[in-house]
Amino acid sequence: MKLAINYGVFSFPAAISLLVMQVYMPSYLASLGILSLTAVGSVFLLARLIDTFTDPVVGYLLDRASGRFRDRRLWILFGLPGFLLSFWMLVDGNYGAVGVFFWGTLWYVCGTVMLVPYYALGAEIDDTYHGHSVFAASRVVFGLAGTVAALTIPVLLWGAPPLEQVIRFNILLAAVIFIVALLLLRNLPGTVPAHSGAVIGFDDVKSLFRRGSAFNVLIISQLVNGTANAFPATVFILFAAHILKRPEMAGPLLVLYFLVAAISVPLWVRLTKYWPKEACWSVGMIVAASVFLLTIFVPTLGLPLFVGITLVTGLMAGADLALPASMLADLVELDAQKRGKRRTGLYFAVWGVTSKLTLALAVGIAFPLLDMEFVGASPDEVQSVNSAMLLGLYAVAPAVLKLVSVILMRGYGRLLTNQIARSGWSGH
Repeated sequence: MKLAINYGVFSFPAAISLLVMQVYMPSYLASLGILSLTAVGSVFLLARLIDTFTDPVVGYLLDRASGRFRDRRLWILFGLPGFLLSFWMLVDGNYGAVGVFFWGTLWYVCGTVMLVPYYALGAEIDDTYHGHSVFAASRVVFGLAGTVAALTIPVLLWGAPPLEQVIRFNILLAAVIFIVALLLLRNLPGTVPAHSGAVIGFDDVKSLFRRGSAFNVLIISQLVNGTANAFPATVFILFAAHILKRPEMAGPLLVLYFLVAAISVPLWVRLTKYWPKEACWSVGMIVAASVFLLTIFVPTLGLPLFVGITLVTGLMAGADLALPASMLADLVELDAQKRGKRRTGLYFAVWGVTSKLTLALAVGIAFPLLDMEFVGASPDEVQSVNSAMLLGLYAVAPAVLKLVSVILMRGYGRLLTNQIARSGWSGH
């Protein structure tokens, strides 16, 4: 457990950084008056698209690394200075689109250089079926704690501080905890323990997607499920304002959701001792989808119903956040046992690209649909039309997509059992 805690702490400042970049930074840069919100959004979208290509590159290089560069912690150390520097330079903000694009791209790329090795490290420290869940859970719990800290500490300290103050405080908080986390990572084995050093070629990349593999089933299911998660995350602020009609409750409801999710993670991990991971995850997603549909009654029943929905979906989120990553770690270990070489970097690079695509899909679908609702509508119609579309995007679309992702996972258990039998993996 001590090793899992030492590993998980790093995700605390990483989550703070992601929240600042995703939620606060675009609005802050637009508020400076140098760039419009549309321009800022376009620049950040382009930076993210470039970053999508860095995941497979970093994963490929990570798997081919030899000597000292096999140490995952060294990659994390290399990425951190540029990550923090670009963060601080973005807050300065006294430049145009080219400057924002440069520093934003550097932030995303350095983040990938840190996070792909970090995720790979968590899959390699303990090569057992349950151990994968423990390390994934530690990463998730500390990440959720970091998100809650970034949302609440500035408010507790200053009430309603200016956005720049919130950003600078969170960056400094993240920087300090990053240093502590690096010291804790020194207590972990950073070098790949087995099946390492083998040359990874292009055929290894292609073989990840071979027909009928458990990895294909998992990655396609998670692409659908990730998109389901991204829809409500993308339109939540609009939902709080136009459907719930309580915009001031957006922050407290987010904190409640993340806290409940963090509390539930250890419960889900314990449940996987008795049930297969894919079964636990599927149950969680079916419950979450069913409860999400109740959101259509929120315009009538209001805040009390939505608090209940937040509590239940937060409990189910613990399964969603921890178990798929743990299942991926299982597949990495099975692959290493079968092939005699470890491709952890490639596996988690593809996982990272998938995660980024889900957010892009949600943004690319949701906002054009919402914009369409205003075209040709009279002022009296705008509120009702927009509310109907918001409900569809926030509740119906995620529920349907989650159920589809569960259906897509139906064959995973059989394929995993077959792979375990062929590999002789004793960690199960």
